Amino acid sequence: MIKKYSYAMLLSFLTIILSGQEADISETIGNIAEELASDDTDYENAAIFTEYLNSLYENPVRINSGDKNEVSRLFFLDDLQIKALIDYTTKTGALVSIHELEGIKGFNKHISGMMKAFITLENEFPVTGNSHKTRGKFIGNAIIRPETKDPSYAGSLWKLLSKYSISSGNITGGFTLEKDAGEKLINGTPPLPDFASAFIQYSGKQIVRKIIAGDFGVRFGLGTNVNTSFRTGFLANSTGYIPARNEIKPYTSSDENNFFRGVAAEFALSDIGLTVFCSHHPVDATIEWSKDSSELFISNFYKSGLHNTASLLAKKDAVSETVTGLNISYNLNNHRVGIGWSHNRLSLPFGSANDSPEYLFRLNDRMNSIFSLSYNSLLKQILLYGEISANDLHNAAVTQGITIRPSDRLNINFLFRHYSPGFTAFHNNGPGRNPSAANEKGMTANFTFEAAKYLFISAACDISIFPWLKYRSDFPSMAKRQEIRMKYSPDESLNIDISYLMNSVENNESRATGIAGIKKNVSRTVKIQAKYIPHNNLTLTTRLDYKYINPSLNKGTLFLQDVIYNTAGGHFALWFRYCLFYTDDWDSRLYTYENDLLHSFSIPALSGKGSRTYLMIRWALWKNSEFRVKYGLSSLSLSDYGNNVKSELKIQFRLWH
Repeated sequence: MIKKYSYAMLLSFLTIILSGQEADISETIGNIAEELASDDTDYENAAIFTEYLNSLYENPVRINSGDKNEVSRLFFLDDLQIKALIDYTTKTGALVSIHELEGIKGFNKHISGMMKAFITLENEFPVTGNSHKTRGKFIGNAIIRPETKDPSYAGSLWKLLSKYSISSGNITGGFTLEKDAGEKLINGTPPLPDFASAFIQYSGKQIVRKIIAGDFGVRFGLGTNVNTSFRTGFLANSTGYIPARNEIKPYTSSDENNFFRGVAAEFALSDIGLTVFCSHHPVDATIEWSKDSSELFISNFYKSGLHNTASLLAKKDAVSETVTGLNISYNLNNHRVGIGWSHNRLSLPFGSANDSPEYLFRLNDRMNSIFSLSYNSLLKQILLYGEISANDLHNAAVTQGITIRPSDRLNINFLFRHYSPGFTAFHNNGPGRNPSAANEKGMTANFTFEAAKYLFISAACDISIFPWLKYRSDFPSMAKRQEIRMKYSPDESLNIDISYLMNSVENNESRATGIAGIKKNVSRTVKIQAKYIPHNNLTLTTRLDYKYINPSLNKGTLFLQDVIYNTAGGHFALWFRYCLFYTDDWDSRLYTYENDLLHSFSIPALSGKGSRTYLMIRWALWKNSEFRVKYGLSSLSLSDYGNNVKSELKIQFRLWH
């Protein structure tokens, strides 16, 4: 073990003799995505974060525009920060340096660092000459894990992804094609890749703001009604909760179910905004016969999108879903109110023949309508926001939040939520612990404080109560999360991050006979990370995690060393990681974000005793193109049986014009 640690450290010191430049944008995106989604084991949520950040990088926000809709594309800023930024550029004039952000109320070095890669100081894009120049971008990925062979697979082991977008003036279009490992390359009628998505969008500045035909995503308010985007978390290091915002966006991700297909439009007239959409497309589901074999019904929606065996292919596009919705908003100075409505209609009833009490409040119907009311209100340095959504008078989702900024150095957030067990929404993603805004009530509080120059302290506490049964809990249960974090960053070359996390959950205690007992698991994790940039083109990151579980007393430890190197001209970049981990069981597993291909992500769950190593290279082949390759190797010790070694190869080609 000592030899392994010495080897990892030696590699990092040897690279100091190299010269380089600032870490590549994928490393920046990876860091922020982990920061915003590190409490999430929901891979699709992490994928959406990555997709949003890549989109911001490719189309940076014009922070000097004074346009609230434009600045709001920085989704990690709250309304207080957006207002302060717009007021500053309106009264003082355009920002001429990114460092000016640190002098605006509600901003600091940490926040401006997050924004740096995703903004431009240009007030307007050029309107002559090249304003209608056609621009295109293409990304092609190929991934293979040779050890995943299975005779039941319908197709090859390669996972393939292709994305293309094109824009000219106010018109944007694009498509996404994907095949997962083990799926057929071409399948169905008409013959297409397992997942095919496309869109075309018109953007305007008059009454018609946006029209999208094809595949798109929608968010109303806080997301308890409709939200195909990410949900808000409750991290100690969050700059603030994401308040009520309405948006429609072209769909460019590869989740095969959580999107809409049809037409969406956004209109604005003076202080009134209107968003409407209509969608119809097939979704994956498990279909069963009722107990008397008289009717088919939907037992569960299948969300993984994997169709590489006969049984999984049977779930593909098993149900047709029609969704319509609209949202009307009214803006009055610093106050905004929105009224939303959505209606789902399924080709088969959604229900269950399962008599388990867990399904007592489950919807048993083909149709589901939701009405919602949301608001944002700015009162000096206080932001109030909330939303109520309801199926009927008895089943509702209620959220209420407040952000207080008593000084430039202190930011305080509170969020209350109450989701009835019977509240049902098929495409919601409200703030809270669970992806579905149902069967949960809780309270969250956090703060961020600039305790001294370059020193930031933040903390959070969340208490969630589940009043009815849920997965792995045959009783009303409770969960708690507490976190404290310190960041020290005296300059751009050094960043030290120390965090402590306590997570408590109640689940079933396995028994041979009788009613399941209550088992309370409490995990405590300490993470220490130091990031050092000895030269402009070289970044070194060292990280140590320690996790302790009660009452099992199991432990988990992780040590990793990252090296990122860029050539001075940016034509070549290299990422290297060597990671050692030792955990006693699955409950003591540890997660760590990996740098990956653009528009891709990797958050492996490390469990057992072993190592994880990867090497990724980016090479600019010629102007407006690049090639990336990543090779990863995971080695897991199996005691007397030697080591279980798994490899992974990822290849990406990117072209733009």
